[in-house]
Amino acid sequence: MNKKNATKMIILLITLSFLQNSLLFFDFYNKNNKNNGNNKNQDIISHEIPISSADAQYDCVDAWIIVGGDRSDHEASDLVLLTTEWVYDKVLACGSSDDDIYYIVPEISEGDTSREDTTTSRANIQNAFTNWAPAKVGANGVLGVYLHDHGGTDSMSIAPDGVYTATNLNDDLDAFEAASGCDRIIVIYEACSSGSFLDDLSKSDRIILTSSEPGYSAYWSPIPPHISMFGEGLFNSMLAGNSIGDAFVDAQNEINALGYGGTQHCCIEDNHDGVGHIVNAWGQLPSTGDGNDAKNTYLCVNCPTGIINLPTFIQVPLKSWVGYAPVINHHVSVSISNTTDIKKVYCRVVPEGWMPPDPLDDNAMGQWDSNEDLFRFELSHNADADGNFTGFIEIISPA
Repeated sequence: MNKKNATKMIILLITLSFLQNSLLFFDFYNKNNKNNGNNKNQDIISHEIPISSADAQYDCVDAWIIVGGDRSDHEASDLVLLTTEWVYDKVLACGSSDDDIYYIVPEISEGDTSREDTTTSRANIQNAFTNWAPAKVGANGVLGVYLHDHGGTDSMSIAPDGVYTATNLNDDLDAFEAASGCDRIIVIYEACSSGSFLDDLSKSDRIILTSSEPGYSAYWSPIPPHISMFGEGLFNSMLAGNSIGDAFVDAQNEINALGYGGTQHCCIEDNHDGVGHIVNAWGQLPSTGDGNDAKNTYLCVNCPTGIINLPTFIQVPLKSWVGYAPVINHHVSVSISNTTDIKKVYCRVVPEGWMPPDPLDDNAMGQWDSNEDLFRFELSHNADADGNFTGFIEIISPA
């Protein structure tokens, strides 16, 4: 590599304690303009978190089915459980109660949670859709479905009961519709190759979100506690008052910011043509017909008050390219234009040429690299109480 052309990407991750139906406008100001001729810094970069539109549809979910899977070798089963437990808490924060959540966990995880309703098997998943959910959701209601595990083409691992296929899930959704009269279903599936489910599940009034394209990987976050990146960005953004579609975009932006965007592309299917799509060339929705329904649908707004009120973490990728130097000094300032209570602001650096770990390596899953702590900086709140955060970071460039 020609070190004179090497770069580092500066990314701001904003941590919010609470945000509901508000507009945030962040300014990123970079004073480091004295490096060398290869410096590609931008003076001002802005990012807006969209507010609700006048024609929004508020689909408060009547019941959720949450399913965690497992492989026969139990690889990363702790991270699967960690993610489904986190999603359970987010669903509570959206306004659901424990009685409105049917939680299915792998046998190996049964002793590590007290909230499960049953263990993962084909029969137990089928029962959730054909018997439990129709008793909870009326004809005009909404069913939410969240699944997470190691994936495969048209299949989800549910050891020791083999696999749960895309056809199995579609059959169960159809059975739920027939029993309840409800066809409004939101499906979120996080796994490698989860996009292979999209063609099977496509149907009127369904919004299908997957964490990856067919044949591609999905990852857990390098940020503790290492839950799945797509779900983390999606649920945090929805809880911040955004639509499903805007939250989908925010989730992809988070994946990009953490360095995985070249490998992991989330997919959406909501125009019912059986073909899912990633965000468009501008990183937005709609994309080739998909995303219009999702952009106008809100799951966590104007719903009953949440059982619990969790901190909300919004990761806003504001990028600045810094030319190579043995020591990089960089000033970062974040201005907050309203009274939203933001507790902490971090700046992260993604080293040039960094690649995501192999998802088949259990030891690398959910990890960053040995430079993780060296490339993360907490900004300081200004003493003048203007709501802004500043910091000066120093990076010793690797050889």
